[in-house]
Amino acid sequence: MTDEDDVQALRPTSRSALSENDVSQWFHRRSDLTYRTIENLTIAKADAFQSLFTGSLLRNARFQEVIFSRSDLDGIRAERCEFTDCDFSVCDIRSSHFTKCAFINCKLSDCYVDACEFVDCRLVRCTFQNSSVTHSIFSDTKLDRCELGRSTHLHNRFYDCTIEQMTLGDCTFLYVIFRDCTLVNVILNAESVGAILGLSRQQVSESPSIYLGDLQSRLSPADDIAKLFMAEYQKRSWYLGELVLNLNFRSSSIVDAFRQYFTNTTKRTAEMGFVKSEELEFLAEIVEELASQNRLPFLTVMTALERCSSIERLVSGLAGDTPTTFIRAELGSYTEWVWTTLFSAFAFQVFLFLINGCVIQLTELKQRAKLLTRSKPASSYSQLALTPVQHASPAVMSVVQHLASFTKNLSLLSNPDLSGFDAANLKSLDVEDRSSPHHKRGKPGQRNKSGSRSRR
Repeated sequence: MTDEDDVQALRPTSRSALSENDVSQWFHRRSDLTYRTIENLTIAKADAFQSLFTGSLLRNARFQEVIFSRSDLDGIRAERCEFTDCDFSVCDIRSSHFTKCAFINCKLSDCYVDACEFVDCRLVRCTFQNSSVTHSIFSDTKLDRCELGRSTHLHNRFYDCTIEQMTLGDCTFLYVIFRDCTLVNVILNAESVGAILGLSRQQVSESPSIYLGDLQSRLSPADDIAKLFMAEYQKRSWYLGELVLNLNFRSSSIVDAFRQYFTNTTKRTAEMGFVKSEELEFLAEIVEELASQNRLPFLTVMTALERCSSIERLVSGLAGDTPTTFIRAELGSYTEWVWTTLFSAFAFQVFLFLINGCVIQLTELKQRAKLLTRSKPASSYSQLALTPVQHASPAVMSVVQHLASFTKNLSLLSNPDLSGFDAANLKSLDVEDRSSPHHKRGKPGQRNKSGSRSRR
């Protein structure tokens, strides 16, 4: 057995849990901890530089002053873990899930965080400088005194979150959705106000704004924050921001807000010749968010589909002042095949229609010829109409015959006692004694020979 075989024998299996001895032996630089389980452990002052944590499970673990720099943490699941003074700089964190985790004084500079979910987590005094956080969801999470300088935050969602003592400026914080979030001592970027769906009028009024790195003066309570931002956005042709402000402040109906946005952007799209994909993605997220809140009108959906089709035609160059005309189709082209198939099907349908008409005409001609060749010609329509006895239609007669056959089998018609009739419906009744062989019906109120009396 070689030395390499000894190392492989000591190495834990690909899905085994790490013990304290394994941590001290294998938790080092450039480690392969793929699909490992780290549970109920405390790791302090370890160096896992450029290691692989793909698909790992971290549960009830504490990490203190651990270096994760340049590591891959994609597809990991962390539950009830605490990271204190850890270094995640230049890490790749993708499609990971964090539940009840705490990040305290952690360094997440130059990180790439995408499609992650943070549930009931705390991020306190963390640094995100030069990082990119995209398409992530923060639920019931608290962000406290985090540094976002020169970072990028796009298409993220915050549900029931608390953001305290942070500056959402000096960074790209756009296309974000807030739902039931709390802002405490937060500075907003003037451009980001129109790119955050879910900001309330009170939150915008109470939060200072920063524009191009300069802190703007606070507005007085008498100023209408919605009108001021709306006027500035219209002046700068920020149509998407205008749409978001209308939705946040409910300045107009949802249908009118979307219609105005599509009207303004169609002209710009025709001039520029392209559409910003990020705006379209955020527009889809807005529609999804409104639908989840039962605030999306059906007319808005139809308008969005119609506008998207028109924008597609504008971008592809199919729409213009000069209508498109067909010039020619080469022999064997798909156009020739399609046209030949369609015209053949149409001609066959016309042929069937003509054949059907000819058969109907021949049938009527045959019947007319039979009437003319009869020895006794048929009566005219006027003579038939003046005849006292009219012949019922065979369809009506068949129904009447079925009804007659049905009534013959009714028990109330064959029962001589007339059972089933209400006494209030009887107007007259004749009683006869059939015991005598020579009975005779008498007049009402007159005695018969049998001694019976007719009653009314």
